[in-house]
Parts: sequence; structure tokens; C-alpha cells
Amino acid sequence: MDRSTSNQELIKNTVTKYPGLRFHEIKKETKLANGTLQHHLAQLTKSNDLKAKYIDTIPRYYTYDLEDTSQTILLRLRQT
Repeated sequence: MDRSTSNQELIKNTVTKYPGLRFHEIKKETKLANGTLQHHLAQLTKSNDLKAKYIDTIPRYYTYDLEDTSQTILLRLRQT
């Protein structure tokens, strides 16, 4: 398994476990560098493994198969 695959798997697993995370939350969980995370998130969204849902200008990341209603519910649950 090459490095890129393992980084992408790490990101996908993190988003699967914690759907709706923002960039810096994923960075904190995965401990990847900004550029590395940005690159892999772009690749994963381009290949439809993940999708970014923008609220204002801030993307939150979800697995591609998660329904919109589930995304909304998860977002509301994250609010204090």
C-alpha cells in the first residue's frame, strides 16, 4: 500500500466515523499536514468518495452515500 492510499484511507475512515467534520477537525484527527490533507480531500471529492457540503463558505465533509437529510440532522446535532 503506497503512502497516498493510506492517507486517503485514513481520511475516509475519519469522515466515516465523524461525518460533517470541517478541514481543521479532520486535520486534528488525522495529524496530516495542511497541504497533504488539502490534496487528498480534493482527490477524494473529485473521485466521489467524499462530498463537501458548504455552509456559508465552510465545507463539511461527508461520505458520498450519506443522504442530505442525514447530513442536516448530523449538523444540527453538532450545534451547541
